[in-house]
Amino acid sequence: MSTEYEKGGGNMIEELLLWFIYGRVGKSSKTMAAVALDLPGTYKRSWPADVDDLNRCLLLLARVPGVRGAFPKLAQLSPEWAALIERWDELEERFLAEVGLDWCRGTNAPDTYRLMRKILEVNPGQSDTSWYRPASKDLVARITPKPKPKPKPVPVRRRIKWTPEQVVKMINDEGYRLSDCARKIGVSTTCLILGLQRHGLKYLSKPVTVIKLNDEQMKRKQN
Repeated sequence: MSTEYEKGGGNMIEELLLWFIYGRVGKSSKTMAAVALDLPGTYKRSWPADVDDLNRCLLLLARVPGVRGAFPKLAQLSPEWAALIERWDELEERFLAEVGLDWCRGTNAPDTYRLMRKILEVNPGQSDTSWYRPASKDLVARITPKPKPKPKPVPVRRRIKWTPEQVVKMINDEGYRLSDCARKIGVSTTCLILGLQRHGLKYLSKPVTVIKLNDEQMKRKQN
């Protein structure tokens, strides 16, 4: 923030210019500044409708006290401004006592907002939660636990029904290695070797092939 803005002490035009650049600006506080500078047609007749608007107006008055001199002109803008200006001291005192300037001692001001509703003659039966000041997005992001990442699904090996003839064709004719063949049909290499042996077949790695065992070799394997 500019050191000139922090220092203050200039004329009202300079102070309002610095406030507009560096301060907290809202529609109702801009209306106050425009009336103080006597700039007709450059503002809307926006009045503080909730406690956040009121806080921005009070920040403006704290920074540029000379704006208070425009209160009589503000009261002429609309019935809402007239009602608020008439009880401004009470409204300001209630807000500062409840939460302090710029929310330095609290985050919600329901009492101040009820007084604003009463001043502006808002229907008392109307449901309104504008007095509630939710936490900022940054604060919500800091205190909200991050969702745990979903575990990746474990791929299920799909077992395919196979026959010895298919395995012999894949290895002898199509050039599959034993591990690739086992992966394709969904079994382990050990299971595949044992399955081949049960059907009288044997896998050879050099050269890669499947051969048929004779009766004597079969008896030896079984023993």
